[in-house]
Amino acid sequence: MWSIIELLRRMQNEFPQVDVKFDIDSPTTPIIIHVRPHLDLLFSEYQQRLHTIVLKRFRDVPPVTIRFKDKVLLGPDQILGRVDVNRAIGPTYEGEELRYPGVWFSFDEHAIPSQDQNQEIKTITVTQHNGQDRGALEEVLECPVMCGDIARAMAKVHKGVMLYFYPTATSEPFFVEIGVTTAQDLSVELGAPPRTHYREDDRMHIHSRQRTNEEEDDDSSCKSPALPRTPY
Repeated sequence: MWSIIELLRRMQNEFPQVDVKFDIDSPTTPIIIHVRPHLDLLFSEYQQRLHTIVLKRFRDVPPVTIRFKDKVLLGPDQILGRVDVNRAIGPTYEGEELRYPGVWFSFDEHAIPSQDQNQEIKTITVTQHNGQDRGALEEVLECPVMCGDIARAMAKVHKGVMLYFYPTATSEPFFVEIGVTTAQDLSVELGAPPRTHYREDDRMHIHSRQRTNEEEDDDSSCKSPALPRTPY
């Protein structure tokens, strides 16, 4: 998820309106990023990996163009209908949606169910496929694109953190040891960080305000000067 957020930060001119929605009362719930007006990105609850992409509102500005094998299926002056999908991808089972492995084409949810070949597609959903339907809240399955990413981390109190990588069956873990592992070690194992995150801590300001009040009290009572501040 953070790689997508970082990408959107760099492309603010192309994607000026982005909303992140999650349940503040539960840290283990899926996260949705709305890239207005066309994209909804659903991320899994624990690993926060991209689970589902929803493309909608094709005619909003800027209009959407969809190509399949160098053929334009949807454009500013061209609607995408049931018959266009059947011709481009092939037939599928009848129903309220056109479902293919990993991609669904949906119609207006408020319309009366119909088998009209010119019925317009309103939403396209792309998700991971492993030969069977999977729940919307399930974690993303391990796949080659994850190679080298962190699969899980195990913290050891007063010692450090053990990092496990994909592919989980063959990769060796890396131990980040407190007081031993250097920044260069992390760069070699994890690569360059996408951004620099600075620590925000107000405890120094609290001590400064407290010290100022003590000095004012000492000056007013003509007591001996206060001792120098202890470095933090």
